Amino acid sequence: MINITKDSVHKAICNLPDEQKQTLAMNCAHYGVTPESIENLVTGMLKCVEPLINRTVENLKYWSDDNAD
Repeated sequence: MINITKDSVHKAICNLPDEQKQTLAMNCAHYGVTPESIENLVTGMLKCVEPLINRTVENLKYWSDDNAD
């Protein structure tokens, strides 16, 4: 199961290539938002689709196991 948390989103952003982090920082400055607000927004959006993602992963596992014969 996928468990999306603000910490996991933060870690994902921290693991972006430097060029993408720089672009994010410039866009945050340009639009007057903070990286933390971006993390909160992304976390909220992903939490909304988390049940769908988990069902899809489970279905894929089921069909993969079922068709392994």
